Amino acid sequence: MALPALIPVFPPKSRLKVDFKPEDFYGQINDLGLRLWWEQAALCPCAENPDTVEGRFGCSICRGVGREYLAGMEIRGIITDLTFREVPFELIGRFGFGLVSISLPPEQTPGFMDRFTLLDSAMTIQDLVTRKATLDDLRWPVIERSVTLSISGVATDVTLSVLHLRRVNSDGSAGPVLTLGTDFVVTVDGKIDWTLGDGAHTAPAVGQRYSIRYYGHPRYLVLDRPRAIRDTRVKFKHPSRVPQIMPVQVLCKLDWMRFGQ
Repeated sequence: MALPALIPVFPPKSRLKVDFKPEDFYGQINDLGLRLWWEQAALCPCAENPDTVEGRFGCSICRGVGREYLAGMEIRGIITDLTFREVPFELIGRFGFGLVSISLPPEQTPGFMDRFTLLDSAMTIQDLVTRKATLDDLRWPVIERSVTLSISGVATDVTLSVLHLRRVNSDGSAGPVLTLGTDFVVTVDGKIDWTLGDGAHTAPAVGQRYSIRYYGHPRYLVLDRPRAIRDTRVKFKHPSRVPQIMPVQVLCKLDWMRFGQ
């Protein structure tokens, strides 16, 4: 028995008259969109199993994670539904589960595990760090944040970066609080420079821990694409309906683990 031709009956005329205008969305991005640093992910060919795409240990390109990140570029996107939840007693670790939705022009459609850093936003980070060298690379780079505070009743512009840093003593007990500009400085690329503290013998020794509270730009990984394709057909400025690519939206998770650093 032959299958029937499953052809619906379309009306000769449609009452649908409203078309999506891409320039309206582009205008929203230009006016309200936040700056993002977009790094595109690519699979590394070192993977021994093409199904799991697990990288080869010691690979100089992907560092064993199976993906490399291409040269980044600054773009703009609409940020919505930004959430963060602390999980101090979970097996996955103490860092929270944070999500954000990002809407982008279709010309900048991201892929799975692409990375976005929010350049116009700051998050307070509390971490325990083991000193590795003269320059310490933290989980996220330290940034400067300009705020206006009331100091003695006067509105004063203040620039903040590292809010607190305390080193450990040689016996493992909590040591003294160290001061930015006296015991350490922050480099232009957001690293802790211990040169001052080494000279004054106040810095933690290599291999010792210190606690730090600082500002950093939150960084996200693309894990889900709830609106990966929104293509449609429009008639605006055309004699008949033509295909039109539409804005896309992705769901991203905070990149606490410095994936593919």
